[in-house]
Amino acid sequence: MTSFNIKEQALLHFNQGNYQQAISLYEEYLTTDNIDLEVSIYLCLALLLENKDELSQNILSSIELSEDIAIQVNFYNQLLDIAAKTAFQLFQKKDIIQAEKLYLFINNLDSSYADSYLGLGMIKFQQNEFNLAIDYLQIFIDLEPQEHIAYYYLGLCYKNQNEWDKAIFNLETVIKLNPQFGQAYHELSFCYLQNHNFSQAINKSQIAIELNPNLAEAYCNLGICLQHEEKIEAAIIQFQKALIINPDLSEALNNLGACLHDIEQYQEAIPYLKKAVEINPNLVEAYYNLGSCLQKENNFQDIIGLYEKAINIDKNNAKAYLGLAIGLLKISNDTNKADFREKAIKYLNKSLELEPNSPEAYCRLATCFYQKGQVEEAIKLCQKAIEYQPDFSLAYYNLGICNRYQANIKQALLNFEKALELNPNDNVTKHLIETITECEKSGYFPQLQQGDNAWDAMLFKDNSYYRLFYLTGSSQSRPFWTVGEIASAISYDLKTWEYQGVIIKPNLDLDWANARILAGSVYKENGIYYFFFAASSSENILHEIIALATSSDGINWEWKQEPFLELHSSYYSTRPSFHEGMTLTHYPWRDPYIVQEPSTGNYYMFFTANSPNPNSIYQGCIGCAVADRIDGNYTLLAPATYPIIEDIGEGIYLEMERPQVIYRDGKYHLFFSVGSEFINPKWLEQLEMEERKTVAITRCSLHWYTADNITGPFTAVGKIPIVQGSPETGLYGTNFMQTLDGEWFAYGCYFWSKTLEVHPRFPVVWNEEKLEILINYHESPMA
Repeated sequence: MTSFNIKEQALLHFNQGNYQQAISLYEEYLTTDNIDLEVSIYLCLALLLENKDELSQNILSSIELSEDIAIQVNFYNQLLDIAAKTAFQLFQKKDIIQAEKLYLFINNLDSSYADSYLGLGMIKFQQNEFNLAIDYLQIFIDLEPQEHIAYYYLGLCYKNQNEWDKAIFNLETVIKLNPQFGQAYHELSFCYLQNHNFSQAINKSQIAIELNPNLAEAYCNLGICLQHEEKIEAAIIQFQKALIINPDLSEALNNLGACLHDIEQYQEAIPYLKKAVEINPNLVEAYYNLGSCLQKENNFQDIIGLYEKAINIDKNNAKAYLGLAIGLLKISNDTNKADFREKAIKYLNKSLELEPNSPEAYCRLATCFYQKGQVEEAIKLCQKAIEYQPDFSLAYYNLGICNRYQANIKQALLNFEKALELNPNDNVTKHLIETITECEKSGYFPQLQQGDNAWDAMLFKDNSYYRLFYLTGSSQSRPFWTVGEIASAISYDLKTWEYQGVIIKPNLDLDWANARILAGSVYKENGIYYFFFAASSSENILHEIIALATSSDGINWEWKQEPFLELHSSYYSTRPSFHEGMTLTHYPWRDPYIVQEPSTGNYYMFFTANSPNPNSIYQGCIGCAVADRIDGNYTLLAPATYPIIEDIGEGIYLEMERPQVIYRDGKYHLFFSVGSEFINPKWLEQLEMEERKTVAITRCSLHWYTADNITGPFTAVGKIPIVQGSPETGLYGTNFMQTLDGEWFAYGCYFWSKTLEVHPRFPVVWNEEKLEILINYHESPMA
């Protein structure tokens, strides 16, 4: 190998950090040519970087022994420049220790060599030694006052010390010296944001993006500025742009999640926030935001761990203590365990210690004292919350609950009305006002029960006890009905229930029933329970098929492997429906309810279906089928009822759900529920306002039709066929049940909270003169 090749190979190893190989080659080279200053310099530096300080110093000493001053000057000038260049390369490679060693070596050789101070300043910044970094950078600036990069790092040091004005001064100096330095505009934007100078922050972010359209952090910062100005939709666009450039930018993930939370898209926010904490486990704000979304989705068990992680990272985070308290309070409400409430009080007090002006903490603390029976203290805390935030709707709601507990109905209504004024979309408060107003007239005192994950209650009287079957699913699913399983419970008094667990799940072995389970009814004959319900497939979640399962004990159920009853008759039709961005064919074919006709012994099935009316999209009907055995085969008949607007031929309902047929007083009575959004507005327009004032038509209204024959046709009971009292219950999917004593009551689920109401809280008066559900609410829980 020639001397040139040896030198070339040695430099290659040196630049790759293979210093020992470089040393061997340089030493070999010097045995043939011992007057190459550049080789001596690289050998000196390689020995230094290999911690062979004494050998490195020997090279310096040999140069100092030279009598040629020009050689010495040339050697040291080259040595300083090459060492500075190498140190900066090491800094860029994030080899901070070796870079610092070289910069200190340079500084020791020549304390006036400016680049050593700049390099040491940048290194100390990386090591979070900001005061020392500032000292080095100031010395550099005294020597080189026009170098923008020094002001940039000086600005970053002050930024990390939260000295925003000093940071802004230095970063403004950067862009004066170098107007094209995009990163400086981004950092300036952040500092202006911290100073609440949002217009300047937005301006600097926009310039940063113009100069560097691929700077994800600049889009993120612009989004944060817009977020502070409550321009949430615009902020979301900026966070999305940031994530297109860098999908793992935790700040953008967190803030996008926070924005989606602010517009109540909690389910959409959760994946972004989960990814944020996966990428950056120390991002406290993301834990809080994720916990808040799970709280809105009623997932309180999971949020406990999240807030505890946040507190472990930052023990002075008031929001984390608040979130943890809210979770514990919810669990306390669900389990009636006082120890959870006491823990919640402890964390709420800690939150207020850290943030004394937190209206929500006062409001939640009020809830705790209300539950302990200390209503006066709860009122004071609600008033304190309102003092700090006069537009806090939750505080007025809770204050109203306290007023009503004290039987101060007038003041309660005033506070509920104020809460609704501040939050017009709060349907719970809206319904509460309506029910109080109505119930005051009749002397009853209302209550809304709260809960989640349970709907479509199906009660079955079994000798001396009651069996409850109901749909249950994850509170995180949106819409909630896209998942469903059937759970069961047993009670002897309709008050205390023994949970039997989930008894029917989607059957993964059946391609027509592997997605979700829908409601139905239970029939018992000769010691065998027959459960008729509906199921759908993952291929089309809206393709509903009626299924049958049987059991000898009411707990362990065996599926019939084939579909029990499918939509295959000219009496019934499908309809297009929009789901998850796709138009699917909807097969409405669910909620089967079985009745045995005593004179013939035949079994009749009534179910939710769709009539093929080409003149109307409102095709909801109640289907009918008959069999001579409980387990079939069933023959499809014409719909038991398809209500229409006579003069135009259009249907009245889009869907008619949870049918129940009861034979009484020589007639068959059909009851069903309809979401108010599924009622033809043309029918509502035909009704006189005075008539609609008499009986409300809401989501909670129970519709009532009768027929002389079991197969119908069933016709409306009156011009407005609504069971009196049903709109005031707050229930959806209402059915009737007789107690073991023969008394009728209404049961169902509270639609907004997805909670069952199966206690005989709503007695029914049913005689020849009227059918009415009596309203008998109990106290509402505070939020």
